[in-house]
Amino acid sequence: MAVEASIVPHLRFRIGDIQFAIPLRQVWMILEGQKVEEMEEQPGFLAGVVPFYSGYAPVLDPISTLPVPPVSINPHNTCVLILQQQKNASPKPGQKQFIGLPVEQILGFHQISAEQISHAPQSRFSHQKEAPITITQMQHQTVHIVDSEKLPDTSQINPASHH
Repeated sequence: MAVEASIVPHLRFRIGDIQFAIPLRQVWMILEGQKVEEMEEQPGFLAGVVPFYSGYAPVLDPISTLPVPPVSINPHNTCVLILQQQKNASPKPGQKQFIGLPVEQILGFHQISAEQISHAPQSRFSHQKEAPITITQMQHQTVHIVDSEKLPDTSQINPASHH
């Protein structure tokens, strides 16, 4: 008897001309119309922070962390995916670690099976054992699958130090 491949719901989005998808279980919420504020002495892989609950969440710079060409994301009116990372050791037990990812357009929800996903061909991530993306083909287009657990670790960043 054949075992059916697990099918996982993904949120599909676009940054520049590149399409991405992320497992829906890794998306905590979508913030629309957010202002991304710069931090003092922020690492190069960060675009800044956004207000989140009673504090701030660090927001990744997609150009530094994903295979996108230079794009202009409006820092004053941005759609930000808030992603939950399980890998990071939180400073307090039971505390969740969140990161933001600015996107240009949400394209919808799609079911993607493990059989549809392959490792990324030669790219700037091909040298990394734990690259943050894999790829699939959907509707004759390449879609990069993002794994939030393989994005940069932001657990040591103090998002309270923004301008």
